[in-house]
Amino acid sequence: MSKNNGHISQPCLPNRCGPCHVGCWMPFFPCRCEPCPPPPPPPPVIQFSVTYLSNGGTGGTVDTGVASGTQYVAKNDAAVGISRPDYGFVGWNTMPDGSGTAYVPGQVITIAANLTLYAQWAAQLPMFDVTYDANGGTGGTVDAGIASGARYVIKNDAAAGISRPDYDFVGWNTMPDGSGVAYMPGQVITVVGNLTLYAQWTAQLPMLDVTYDANGGTGGTVDTSIPSGTRYVVKSNTAMGVNRPNYDFVGWNTMANGSGTAYMPGQVITITNNLTLYAQWAAQLPTYSVTYHGGIGGTGGMVDAGLALDSQYVIRNGQAAGVSNPSHAFLVWNTRQDGLGVTYVAGQVITITDNLTLYAQWIWLG
Repeated sequence: MSKNNGHISQPCLPNRCGPCHVGCWMPFFPCRCEPCPPPPPPPPVIQFSVTYLSNGGTGGTVDTGVASGTQYVAKNDAAVGISRPDYGFVGWNTMPDGSGTAYVPGQVITIAANLTLYAQWAAQLPMFDVTYDANGGTGGTVDAGIASGARYVIKNDAAAGISRPDYDFVGWNTMPDGSGVAYMPGQVITVVGNLTLYAQWTAQLPMLDVTYDANGGTGGTVDTSIPSGTRYVVKSNTAMGVNRPNYDFVGWNTMANGSGTAYMPGQVITITNNLTLYAQWAAQLPTYSVTYHGGIGGTGGMVDAGLALDSQYVIRNGQAAGVSNPSHAFLVWNTRQDGLGVTYVAGQVITITDNLTLYAQWIWLG
């Protein structure tokens, strides 16, 4: 407590003047405290703006009231609503020509002044299409959005999903009639514009058959799926498994009775239609034999077999027939051992009509 001009001063009671007080004068009661001085005002908040300019495009925005020192995240082109046809957005810069400080979307910036960001653009390459046209077939596809200058591999018919019954795919052309530039599947090209490729087709050759008919015999088969125009070698009866007992194969004919066109095994023909070849047969003539025996008292002999009906045959002599008889000389042949049959002499010419057995006839030399 102190005295001031006759007044007694004492500190204000707690909580009378708050945390900040200057004392209390006591000429009166209750004690009157002087008001506490107001606190000093806070320093003013400095605010800035971040301006986004489209720089040749459209759109843009301004973020205002950004306090100094704020950690600010740079926005992307979509967030600030900017665009530019045929250009791709590549970032921001503090100068329109990109010569200032560069920023990218998502980058954190400490704000210390107003900031203007100019969109930076890169011209987009033009995009082209490659169209595959079935050109009389079905299917086809389009490869879209191919950048100018891109290296591109030409598709095949299966990859392009095209087909045409009874035709073979042979490539692509820039003209439907094949008078333009030709391209082949797997070829690598540089795309510089839209390109339409027309499938090129060749008609498939019809597939034909050659049928081998045993025509009274057994066996036979069919050579199938031979392209029209093929050079074809006529097959033999054994190759086709054709046979007929007691008959000889003599060739093929387009008519069963042999009145058509004749073909021989190994002959080369051009196939233009289905063809049926009928085996041609010749009845085998019976064959006969002439048998030589040594006769009574003789030895040896032989057989001449496989003699055709009506063939001319020369009777052998004893020596040629391989017969002998000691102390006897060969005389003639006879159809009976006792010589009572038909007699044949060596060198005689006969006509074969049946099997013939000849017995040597001997004369004793004494």
